[in-house]
Amino acid sequence: MLKFAPNDYCSHALKAGVFNTIADSHSYLSQYRQALDNYQQASASYDISLLLKPIKPIEFDKARTLQKIGNCLQQLSSNQEALGYYQAAMEIFKRILPPNDKQINFVEQEMQKVLAELN
Repeated sequence: MLKFAPNDYCSHALKAGVFNTIADSHSYLSQYRQALDNYQQASASYDISLLLKPIKPIEFDKARTLQKIGNCLQQLSSNQEALGYYQAAMEIFKRILPPNDKQINFVEQEMQKVLAELN
């Protein structure tokens, strides 16, 4: 287990990045349960980092992680839960990105797919 200085927001963000990289590898291999676990650990590390120092690049990375959690959940047919993560990602993206940013548009498309599957 890694231990960090209590106020070291950078180390927590780096730890989140490591979990994201591992999760991305699992996702690439269609191992969505393993990816989901690592993305959730990344999200928790971003939360700690953002509590210590809320900065936009870390907020962006947190939102991307939430989006990736939504992607995994969608692959696992947990569409209602996926929608919640997409909505959480969207809230962050809309706060930190300009309107009609490609990231916002992409999440909107993912949300539309999930909504279509739910109906």
